[in-house]
Amino acid sequence: MKKKFAGIAFVLLSIAIMSVSAYVYEQGTLTVNQKVVDVVTLNLRTPLGLADLEEGQVGTYNEAGVITLETKKANVVLRLDSNIEGFAASSSASPYAAYSIVVSYSGGSVTLTPSSPDATFALGSPQLYTFDLAITATAKSGLGSDVPTGATIVVTAESP
Repeated sequence: MKKKFAGIAFVLLSIAIMSVSAYVYEQGTLTVNQKVVDVVTLNLRTPLGLADLEEGQVGTYNEAGVITLETKKANVVLRLDSNIEGFAASSSASPYAAYSIVVSYSGGSVTLTPSSPDATFALGSPQLYTFDLAITATAKSGLGSDVPTGATIVVTAESP
């Protein structure tokens, strides 16, 4: 009789362990519901208007509607990762005394500079967002010839 009770207790214990394990697994999968998506990679290769800068000259390049992004959830977080830290005026390899990229959208704007080449911001309500770029560069004094340069911005989105 004791063996029968021990067997039944063992079976009930096994079922309890399976139930707890299934519950813990379900809770774990519910919390990992966040998605990170690569939206776009922008390769900016010496935009027109910046290619023929003379020394000390300031050039501006504007492009409207570079990215169009429709969000389905509120508070989607966008991250812009650029490689423009090499354009710092203190770098001897940089042809620029100043360089900035302003990314603007209906909810505001962010500025990328060599000292702050990345940005993270939240988009509010679900809607269609259109992003514009404005690049401003000032050529260094003593620049002997046109130096082709380019920047890359990787845009990723993370949903709540």
